[in-house]
Amino acid sequence: MGWILYGVPLKAKLLALPPMMQPEWCIDPADLPREKGFSHFHWVGMPMMGDGLTVGQIYDGFLLKLTAIDRFFFMMGGGVLVTPGIDDYSHYNIVTSCP
Repeated sequence: MGWILYGVPLKAKLLALPPMMQPEWCIDPADLPREKGFSHFHWVGMPMMGDGLTVGQIYDGFLLKLTAIDRFFFMMGGGVLVTPGIDDYSHYNIVTSCP
């Protein structure tokens, strides 16, 4: 159970760091892969580094495409049912029209 991850390196600007939620990232639309399904950005660094991120800064990282290999319930926030195939919902944290 879980996902197959495929990532492409790129830079993103941190827009928001809501408590107990995923950071929100701004990505230049020109940098998006043509292939559909890339919906999650993660910075390069330790996962717990999130507490030290600065809104407005640009970070190196990877834009990820998550493909679920089975049906399962992912306990994040209120939880989400993930079904096989491209998962562009459970970890969505990017925007392309940014201030």
